Amino acid sequence: MLRRGVRSHFVNSKQAKAVADLESELSAAVKYVAARQPIARGTVESELARRNLARWSATRRSKTLVRLGKDFRDRGHFGRLRAVTLIGITDLGEAFLSAFERTGVFLVRNHLRNKLETFLSAFPAEVNNNATADWGSLGTRLNTYRTFARLSELLARDENAAAALLSRRPRLVLKPLLALANLAFLRSYMGLDLPEQLDQRLESVGTPETIASIVSALLALANSKAELDSFDLALPYVGDLEDPSLWTLMEHGRALVEGHEVAQSIALFQYTLQECQAVSGSVFCVSAPTPEFEYSLRLGYVRAEIHKGPDVARLEDEPEMSMMTLAEIFVNDFRDRVCEVRDPGTPFRRVRTVFPMIPGLLELVTTTRFAEDISERENLAQEFMYPLRWTENSDEKPFPLTPTLTLEAFMKMWRVSRFISLVDIAAIRSYVEQDYVTFVNSLVRSRRIPRQRNC
Repeated sequence: MLRRGVRSHFVNSKQAKAVADLESELSAAVKYVAARQPIARGTVESELARRNLARWSATRRSKTLVRLGKDFRDRGHFGRLRAVTLIGITDLGEAFLSAFERTGVFLVRNHLRNKLETFLSAFPAEVNNNATADWGSLGTRLNTYRTFARLSELLARDENAAAALLSRRPRLVLKPLLALANLAFLRSYMGLDLPEQLDQRLESVGTPETIASIVSALLALANSKAELDSFDLALPYVGDLEDPSLWTLMEHGRALVEGHEVAQSIALFQYTLQECQAVSGSVFCVSAPTPEFEYSLRLGYVRAEIHKGPDVARLEDEPEMSMMTLAEIFVNDFRDRVCEVRDPGTPFRRVRTVFPMIPGLLELVTTTRFAEDISERENLAQEFMYPLRWTENSDEKPFPLTPTLTLEAFMKMWRVSRFISLVDIAAIRSYVEQDYVTFVNSLVRSRRIPRQRNC
């Protein structure tokens, strides 16, 4: 009898050989089919039957074809990408096309843009003009990707313009971008009053979550051009948040985010994209695969919005204090110990907060029932996350999120983290009107973390 380790190695080796054999058979089939012009479905079927691919499971065949297709696309072998697509649909049907699309294999990106655009012009014509072959929805899906290629040409202008603005070293525009994201959340959720023009600009962009997505996209673009470093974020001065060039960059970022969302809808959820002509120019319309899918998507959002606020009508002993109030009281009573203004009298002046690790304070934060807890627990209950406990041998046990972390322990850590953030907000809130420069410079803080030496 084989020992367990030897038997496991033997099984793994056998599986690896089976995968290699399947990849070899499919690669040969792809090479043969790619040489056919045009590709007839009967030719594909006979080639697959000759190679007896049914020896492998449908899941294994699908995964191998997807891997081969992505590799051909990345190397610019679009003739073989065409063959992989038709082989997969012939062998596995529409399920393969959906899985293949989810990899983003047909989305136009900067890499190999011209070759892929040519491929997306020729391939749909071959599929749609071949009356003897039924390729299902492939023709319609390729038309959507061809339309997205035209849209991506317009989006490329925004990307290039944003990249130009983000390439000026030092990239002092990065800190104002982060400040805008922080300010958007403080404005919406903490009720901070801002200068009228800045308030209107933030309102015009959208929700804080939208602004955060735009800033994230711009930071990712900046990092792709040159890795972010302390030189970009070291200056403690944020600058003018109403600078027109900053808001021009935000507009470019919004176009990038919208293009990314369209690409996601197309590749992940099989949305269609059409270009319509209007008086003002081209309009790109995105449509859901079915009305029911769109209803589910929208109703999910609507339900989340309806149940966002706390339902305190049924509570007899609702808490009167919020965690924000406690943070403000704490800052007011211990301001000299908690915060100080660094570099006063200079354009770099900012508030520095120091959170004292007082055991009694931490216990108060983790054990006191605040007004925010009502909304938090109700939202968790809607997701069936609160209260959650394991029941075993009639004893209730805390619900584990990981093998070493329970839900209760996580909530304690989250409450402390939230309180520290609220203390920071309370420390800078008074400077909105008292000293706007100090307030703006305090919105973003960066700290250099030294690299650990190898011992």
